Amino acid sequence: MVLACAAPAAAHAPVFLWDGAGGDRRPVLIPDVMERSRAFYGLVGQGEVHRFRFVADAGDQVPVDLLVPAGQAAAAGAYVRLPGGGEVPLEPVQEAVFQGFTQMRLVRVARLRLTAPETGLYEIHVYPAETLASTGPGPRVKYLLAVGEREGFGLLDVFKGPLWWLEARLWLWR
Repeated sequence: MVLACAAPAAAHAPVFLWDGAGGDRRPVLIPDVMERSRAFYGLVGQGEVHRFRFVADAGDQVPVDLLVPAGQAAAAGAYVRLPGGGEVPLEPVQEAVFQGFTQMRLVRVARLRLTAPETGLYEIHVYPAETLASTGPGPRVKYLLAVGEREGFGLLDVFKGPLWWLEARLWLWR
């Protein structure tokens, strides 16, 4: 039992986007990207773009990884919009990942280690890969967006672990 409770101590803090957060109307704000890493579990449909905003100082290193469940037919893509108006795409990869805490098999489909070129507001956009070619109806794409690298949890977070595990499984089964 002690090992099961210790598992969340080395992971991104999970955030589940059940209510449509991140969509075109309401971007998700990441308040302390350099202080605590997070894993956003989302579901994005054709024609949708989920947005995540954070503030970074010039020179900050912000890792961004985009993963999808193994075996999911549809893929997702992402890019980072810079404060000065430019965009940096995440680099496409195909890397199998086993997430120990949730016991899920995922595929890392894109990654970026952003070195912030200037201080300001950055915005990550996540979309179904097919959105670039079509806006018609299509499959909804499950994605996990991992942002940041500093992992750490407090005592209360350890007690939330079983709930987070259940929410991650519900996200997978949707």
